[in-house]
Amino acid sequence: MSQDFKKTKFNKLKIVLIDSKESLLENISFLKKGYGWSNNRSQNLLNKLLINNKTIKFYGVKLTNKEGIILGSLLIFYQGLTKDNIKIINMSSIYVEPNSRGIGSIYMLKQTVELLSDFVITNVTSNLAVNKILTKFGFYKGEFKNYNFNIFNFILKFNIFKIISINKLSILQNNKDFYYLNNIRYQKGDSFEVSININYKVLNLIILKCTISKNFLKETVNFNMVKILYASNINLFKDYFNEIQLYLMFKTQSFFVTTHLEIPESYKRFKSSSEQLFFSQKNIGIDYLSLGSELTFYA
Repeated sequence: MSQDFKKTKFNKLKIVLIDSKESLLENISFLKKGYGWSNNRSQNLLNKLLINNKTIKFYGVKLTNKEGIILGSLLIFYQGLTKDNIKIINMSSIYVEPNSRGIGSIYMLKQTVELLSDFVITNVTSNLAVNKILTKFGFYKGEFKNYNFNIFNFILKFNIFKIISINKLSILQNNKDFYYLNNIRYQKGDSFEVSININYKVLNLIILKCTISKNFLKETVNFNMVKILYASNINLFKDYFNEIQLYLMFKTQSFFVTTHLEIPESYKRFKSSSEQLFFSQKNIGIDYLSLGSELTFYA
C-alpha cells in the first residue's frame, strides 16, 4: 500500500470525543449492532456511564468519515485517581466496522491515545489483535491476566479439610463509591467487598456477581458468574484457590468464575481470555488494573 494512499485514507477519517448523552446513545446503538448486545445491556451501559463519568464529562471516542458517519467507537470508564491526582480511565468495547478495519482501527487507537495521553489509560479485555496495536503505541502489559473457569475445573480437586475451614462469608458495608488501595482511588461500580474466614484467618475479596449468556442445546441460557477482582492476602488466596472458587460459586449460586489477579501457577495452564494493559507517560504504576474498569460494572 503506497504512502499516498494511506495519507488519503487518513485524511477522510476523524476522531471525535463522545461528550454528550445524545452522542453516547448514538454510539452505544452502533456498538449494540456490532457486538449483538441486548437492549438491556445497552441501556445499562448508557445509565452507568452517565453516572460514573461525571468527573471527566466524556464517555468515549468515535471514528467517523468526512460525512460524519460512525465507522468505529470505543467506550471510556472513569476508573479512579492516583495519589498525584492523575485520573485513570479504562478503554473498553473497541469496535470498528469490518470495511474500515486495518487502517481504521490503527488510526482510531493511535489518535485516541494521543488525545487522552494526560490520563493513565487501561485496557483489560481486548483481543490479541487490539493488544498488539496498543503495545506499539506505548501500552505496557500488566502483572495479571484474566482467566475463565467453570465449576468442573474445581469440583474434583478440592481438599475436604481446606473447604470445611472456609466459613462466615460477610458483605462489608461501604457507603462510598470508591475503594482506596495503595494510595490509589478506584471506582466501586457494581462490585462489593466480602470477607471470609479461612482457618482462623480473614480474607477480604472484591467481587462482582453477574450473568453470562451461553448457547446450550441451541438455546441461549443465562448463567450466574462471579468475578474476583482483588484479594487482601494473595498468599492465602493462592493456598486455598481451588476451595475459595467452589465456596464463592456455592454462595453466589454461580456456575462460572473469572479471576483478574494473581493465581497459582498450576492454574495458569488454562488459556487466559485476555491480558491487562496500561499506558502512562509519567511512569505511574497501577496495582489492580481491573478495579474500577469495565470489569467492575454489571452490564
